[in-house]
Amino acid sequence: MKKVYLTVDDAPSKDFIKKVDFLHKEKIPAIFFCIGKMIKGNEDKLIYAIKKGFVIGNHSYSHKRFNLISLRKVRKEISKTDSLINGLYEGVGVERKDKFFRFPYGIKGEGTKKDKIQNILNEFGYKQPNFGDINYPHWKKFGLDRDLDVFWTIDAEEYMKPWKDVLKKLKQKNPKQGGNLFNEKSRDILLIHDHENTTEVFFKIIKELKKMNIKFLSASST
Repeated sequence: MKKVYLTVDDAPSKDFIKKVDFLHKEKIPAIFFCIGKMIKGNEDKLIYAIKKGFVIGNHSYSHKRFNLISLRKVRKEISKTDSLINGLYEGVGVERKDKFFRFPYGIKGEGTKKDKIQNILNEFGYKQPNFGDINYPHWKKFGLDRDLDVFWTIDAEEYMKPWKDVLKKLKQKNPKQGGNLFNEKSRDILLIHDHENTTEVFFKIIKELKKMNIKFLSASST
């Protein structure tokens, strides 16, 4: 049986609660990577998600490309959102056991800057989930198994493709890059987005994966 971790970027949108309720009903765990500036004013929605058992991850404060801003600003982007997420968990009275971070656009920085950003993530206690059994050659070749941020193996790209193309991509058995949902020798990390204009596609993706008998796994750092 194919096993997949679900990660959702750019939360919370206007339809965030609909997605939380849908996933909870389907018993599908997920990490919601939240943009810090969107947390403000939506605390109740995110607290609701935490109470439902979902993990809130850090997706920076303003979703800027980290290769275009200074290390000082990088630290601020991470720390401001970190504080906001801490406040959410404190508001629920739940220990924040898992601290997960995803770079905006997946841009980690290059060379020594990348290393310095990884050190900042380490300072704040971020670590990669204990995914296990991600066996694609590129995963280790590019050090994605060692970095402290959470990358992905499949991006549905539903925000830029019509549904027929999203479905075609998800059902590729031999993609040119990334993972695929038919290779049972490796688990996958699926990226979809919490965008208001793709809410119906969000539901379609999950329903299609369920038809494919995908097993969704819970991600933990332990």
